[in-house]
Amino acid sequence: MNLVACPKCQARFDVSSLPPGSTFICGQCRNMLQVPRAPVAPAAPARPAMAPRAGPAPAPWATPGRAGTSGQMPAMDPRRAGMTGQMPAMDPRRAAAPAPAAPAAGGRGSRRDRRGSGPVARKKSNTPLILAGVGGGVVVVIILIVVFAMGGKKKPPVIPVAGGGGNASMAGGGGAVPAPPTAADRQRDLENRWVAAGKDLSKIQGIFQEVKSAGFSSLAQKIARDVAEKVDRNCVWANEEIGRKDLKVLYAKIPEDEKLETCPNPELETLRFMREDEESTWVDAEKYKEVEELLRITVEHLAKLKSDPLYEDVCNVVRRVKLDPIFRNYNTRVPEVHAPPYVVVAETGGREDLAATLEADKLVKRNMDLLHQLYTLFLEKFGNSFGLEPLAKQKTGDMRTLKVFTFFNEESFKKYQEDIRMPLPDGVRAYYSPMNQWIILFEGRGFEQTARADASSFNVNKTIHEGVHQLIHAFTKATVEKALGGESLSWTDPRVHSRLHWFQEGMAELFGSSRPKDGGGVEMMVPYRSRLEEWKMTRNRKLSEWSFEELLDVSTGQDLQRKSAQKGLADAGRLSSLFYAEAWAWCHFLYFHENGKHRQLLLDQLRHELDGDSGPDVFKSKVWKKKPGDPEWNAMKEEFEKYVQKLWSDLGIK
Repeated sequence: MNLVACPKCQARFDVSSLPPGSTFICGQCRNMLQVPRAPVAPAAPARPAMAPRAGPAPAPWATPGRAGTSGQMPAMDPRRAGMTGQMPAMDPRRAAAPAPAAPAAGGRGSRRDRRGSGPVARKKSNTPLILAGVGGGVVVVIILIVVFAMGGKKKPPVIPVAGGGGNASMAGGGGAVPAPPTAADRQRDLENRWVAAGKDLSKIQGIFQEVKSAGFSSLAQKIARDVAEKVDRNCVWANEEIGRKDLKVLYAKIPEDEKLETCPNPELETLRFMREDEESTWVDAEKYKEVEELLRITVEHLAKLKSDPLYEDVCNVVRRVKLDPIFRNYNTRVPEVHAPPYVVVAETGGREDLAATLEADKLVKRNMDLLHQLYTLFLEKFGNSFGLEPLAKQKTGDMRTLKVFTFFNEESFKKYQEDIRMPLPDGVRAYYSPMNQWIILFEGRGFEQTARADASSFNVNKTIHEGVHQLIHAFTKATVEKALGGESLSWTDPRVHSRLHWFQEGMAELFGSSRPKDGGGVEMMVPYRSRLEEWKMTRNRKLSEWSFEELLDVSTGQDLQRKSAQKGLADAGRLSSLFYAEAWAWCHFLYFHENGKHRQLLLDQLRHELDGDSGPDVFKSKVWKKKPGDPEWNAMKEEFEKYVQKLWSDLGIK
C-alpha cells in the first residue's frame, strides 16, 4: 500500500494504482495532490523468526527425577512464542543433558509405573482456547468501536485529475475505486486555477487556452470578460473572445484635410473627442457600428465640401453661429437639410427639451420653405429681365448663402438687440440687417397681439417681407460687382444700399402680401387686406396721411422716422405704419393696374436699384421723368387714388 496524506486536511489516500507524478484532488478539501516519484509509506516488513543457536540438534525434553516419561516437551503458550503459533527451538544445552537414571530396585516407582508399563495419558490444557477467545472478543470490540465512531462521518470522495492514469482511494477504504473524473470536475479545477492566478495575465492566458481546448465556452467567456474589464481593458484575445472590436481600425481612417479644419462637421468633432478621451478602444459590436456611421458621414461631408461650394458655405455659416460671441449665448437649432441658398437657424427659447427641439425644427422648415418659394418667384419675375444669375453660381461664399435667425423667446430677442447695440422701435418683430446680411425674426410670443386677426399669417408675411430686402441687397451687390469687372465690394458700400424707401418697403410688402394655397405653400402678391383696412380707417377718422408727393420723397428708414415726427410727434408710430400701407398700394398699382399698364416704371426702377443708382431723384428724373405739378404727375396721382378706392370696394372695406 502506497499512502499519501493531504497536508491540508490530513486525509490519507492509497495511490498504489496511480502512476508516479500524476495528480489528483483531495475529496475532503479539494486540494490538489501529486503522487510522489517514490513510495511515501511502504508497508513494514514481517518480523523475522528467531534464529536457532549453534550446537547439536535438540534432544527430546525429559522431566528430571521422574521415571517413565516420554521425553516430549509440553506445548508452549503461543503468546510466548511471539504470537506465531510455532514452538520455539529448545536450548541445545538442555538437549545435551544425560537422561535421568532408572529408580533403584525395590524403590517406589512413578505413577505411570504403578499403572502399568504402557504410556500414561496426559491431561490436555484449555489455556490456548481461552486466550484465543479473549483475543477474538477484543478484536470484535475494537471493530465495533471504530465502526460506531465513523458511522456518522462521511468518507471524503477522491477526485483524481483527468489523465492521472489510475485512481487513489482512502487508506483503509477496503480497496474501493471511485468513479472516473467528470467534465464538471475538470471545469472546477480550471476555474480554481484561474482564481488562484489572480491578475497574472500570462498565467490566465494559459488557463484560458486550456479552457478553450476543453470546450468550456461559458467559462472562457467569463474569464475573457473579467480580463477585459478588470485586468487589461485593451487585451486583444480577451476582447476578441467576448465579441468586441478595436476602434483603432476606424480612428486610423479619420480623414485629415484643411477644409475639415475650417468647416468640421459635428460627427468629426465627436470622433476626435472619442479618440482623445477614451482609455480603451475596444467596444461592443453595436457601438462599433455607431462609430462606423460617424466615420461614413464625415467622409461624405469632406467629399461634399470639395465638390459643392454651396454646401461649404452652409457649413461655414453654421460654424459661425456656433462660434459667434453673441449667437452662442442662445440655445440654437440648426437643421441638417437646407434649401439653397438659405440657411435657417432657430433659437429654442432657452429650452433643450424634445418638445422645444421639434417646435424649432417645424418653424425652421416652414421659414425655409417660404423663403425658397420667394427666391424662386423673384427669379421668375425678374431673373430673365435683368440677367440675374442664381446666387449659387456666385464666386464668393457670402454671396451664395442667405442667413436667417429666428427667435422664440421675447427676452432672448430683446437681449440680442442689446448685445448688438441696436434698439428697435416698439412692435418691430423682424428686420433685415444689411451690415451682417442676417434676417432676424421673432415669432411674436410675448408681444401683445395687434388688430390682425391671424397672427400666424402675419408671421408668414413678415418673413417674406424681410426676405425681399435680403434678395434685393444680394442681387444689387452681385450686379454692381459684375459691372466693375469682378471687383469685390463691402456689404456696407453705399452703392449696394437702396435710398428709395417707398420702393424698398413697397416691394417687400408686394411679395409679403400672401395667403395659403390649397395643397400647401402660399400665394404671394395678393391684395393686402390688413394694409388697406389700416389706410381706410385713417381716412374715415380723417387722420393725417402721406400725400402722394410725400410718399415718393422718403429716402430711408431714418428719413421716414424724421418726417413722421415732423408730421406729428405723438402720431409718429401710426404714420410710420401707414407709410407701409401706402407704399404697398403704390407698388401694387404699378405692377397690376390694367394688366400692368405702368409695370415698366417699376421694372425700370428695379434696374436702377440693381445698378447701385437709387434715390427719390432717380425715380423722378431717370425713370418716370415727371415732377410735381406736371399734367402727367397729376393724372397718375388721380389714377392711383381711384385704384385704391376700387380695392376698398372690391374687398368690402368701409
